[in-house]
Amino acid sequence: MKLLVLVTTLLFASISQATLITFDEKVSVENVFTNDGQSIDSAGFSFFSGMAEGNSGFIEVGLPRSLGGLFNANGSNITMRATDNSTFDLSSFDISRRDGDISYGRSASDVVVIGNLLGGGTVEFRTGALQINFAASLLPSTFKNLTSVIFNPEKFDNAGDFDYEFVIDNINTTSVSTPATFALILCGIVAIRVGAKRRKV
Repeated sequence: MKLLVLVTTLLFASISQATLITFDEKVSVENVFTNDGQSIDSAGFSFFSGMAEGNSGFIEVGLPRSLGGLFNANGSNITMRATDNSTFDLSSFDISRRDGDISYGRSASDVVVIGNLLGGGTVEFRTGALQINFAASLLPSTFKNLTSVIFNPEKFDNAGDFDYEFVIDNINTTSVSTPATFALILCGIVAIRVGAKRRKV
């Protein structure tokens, strides 16, 4: 019985896995760059660039203006998904104006974060005014069981058509196992119980 409790505890502890996405493995590669519809992959997650109001949007890591994080250019949004399409929780991330830019010419005013929930529906969070240096954004507890997250930049009233850029880094996530994983765990528990009963007979 004690063995069953121990194995069950270990199995369920492995269901969720916390991940900190820093893009550090990409920084050493000069100018990792993607156009619309392509992705930059890091720590089990894919980050896709989106079209920026008719202009060609892109994202990149590795240039000085990226500040060691993931940079959106031309005001493109960024969509985040787990590479294995599993659901995940999002708890926090760091965000900055692009390249420490204090002018309104190239920086986003703030970023709207939209989480798409498993089973339908969305949750939303606004970062508030972006800072010159990285600042932590703590998400509400509603950002759980997500299938994807969209980082959508907002621009200042006097900004150019495509000039609303930002950098994100240190993204804290927790991966949630798929139903198939739960089924596998349940089968393992049942097998352990059956084996224990047979030993007693």
